[in-house]
Amino acid sequence: MTRTITPSLLVLAAMLLACGPVKRYAGDADGSDGTPDPAADMSADAPADSPADGLPDPSEDTSPTDPPVETDVETECGNGIPEAGEECDDGNDVQTDACLNDCTDADCGDGFVWTAHEDCEGTVTQSCTTTCGSTGTQTCADCLWADCVPPEEICNGEDDDCNDGPDEAFDCVLGSAPSSCTTVCGTAGMQECGTTCTYGDCCAAHETCGNGCDDDCSGVADDGCTGPPANDTCSSPTDITGGGSFTGNTDLATNNSPGRSGCMGYGPDVYFTFTLTSASDVFISTWGSSFDTVIYMSTTCGGTDVACEDDSDTFGSGLWQEDVQINVLPAGTYYITLDGWGTTSDGDYRLDFYSSIGTAHGNRCSDPRPLNDNPETGTTSSMLNNFTNTCGGSGSDHVYFVYVDATTTGTLSTCNSYTDYDTVLAVRDVCDDVSTEVACNDTGTGCMLTTPGASSISRSYAPGLYYVIIDSASTGGGLYQIDNTGF
Repeated sequence: MTRTITPSLLVLAAMLLACGPVKRYAGDADGSDGTPDPAADMSADAPADSPADGLPDPSEDTSPTDPPVETDVETECGNGIPEAGEECDDGNDVQTDACLNDCTDADCGDGFVWTAHEDCEGTVTQSCTTTCGSTGTQTCADCLWADCVPPEEICNGEDDDCNDGPDEAFDCVLGSAPSSCTTVCGTAGMQECGTTCTYGDCCAAHETCGNGCDDDCSGVADDGCTGPPANDTCSSPTDITGGGSFTGNTDLATNNSPGRSGCMGYGPDVYFTFTLTSASDVFISTWGSSFDTVIYMSTTCGGTDVACEDDSDTFGSGLWQEDVQINVLPAGTYYITLDGWGTTSDGDYRLDFYSSIGTAHGNRCSDPRPLNDNPETGTTSSMLNNFTNTCGGSGSDHVYFVYVDATTTGTLSTCNSYTDYDTVLAVRDVCDDVSTEVACNDTGTGCMLTTPGASSISRSYAPGLYYVIIDSASTGGGLYQIDNTGF
């Protein structure tokens, strides 16, 4: 059979002959990855650059076979530029501002106190001053100081824990005045607050004779009780002409003075005498005695009464004590009987007696004014200078007397608009004896801004009789007002 060759096949053969011998692809020219480069010209006599113009052959693959390597850019904390991975960067070394040295934001708990935002850091404490003036403790909570916590109360006479006053956790307040009490003998006594804020033994000022008990804590029952007191009878009175405060006991005294109509006394009694060389003012008091007293005064012992007093009630009814004030009592010798109101009215007594040439009311111990009003007002502008006090006072003055029947805190003050001069206040147990002064003040610290020159005294007072003196810090005097509470 004869094959017929079509014209198309002939044309294809001619084209192949014209191209020369066919060479096989032997791999990439640079041998980089071992795979044929389909765009490469692998003919044996192909020039290195075809065409040879020095420019890349557009038919060749010139892209790199591997992706480019990326270069990391490092951040620098402290260069002042906030960068990736940093919360802040203020470029300084300060650890107390909003940005720390490690380029993190300041925050509670980071160990550094952020100025103007935090008080403290961590579990720390500091001392502080409480509202009552004691030294307390503050703890750090959420980077702020918590409230000042007061310390526990200690025995020091101060309110440490800011609660219910000083030493409230103890039996008594350190430094306070002695407190009235009943002795183991059943008699009236006093007890002092010791250094541990506990009361000491309750002791009477004098032994109660005949009860077989140790009233005065001397260690011996009925010690000193050998018989009636020396002034038990009218024939042996105690001379009190010089004045002052006189104490004793009537337990073993006898009842020598008969009762008098309207001024009766049926208990044991004792006797006193005084002599006046000229007409004088006289002050007699039994305030501070432990029993219901009665006073008689006469020109002869047991004679007709010049004065008789039972329950003067100057400081309130039911206190059963006396005070007698006689102005311009004629010269002469006088006798005082200190009696008990009932047959069992006996015990410790206190008799105060003062006399002097008459002056204005309240200017001397012989004519004191009772301190039983609040306020007490007066003037010292025309008074004499009769008192000298431990804290000063060289001008005209006035004197008051006041009885305290139970332990109390009393306050005296001239810190007011009525008082118009520089005052001094003093308190004494015995009117004419500065050594018995229990308090004195020239300038009250609480009044320095509002009332310069004013005086104030606030303290605890045990039961008893006291004398209050208002004096002038310099010569002269003026109007005064004594504000008094607690008496």
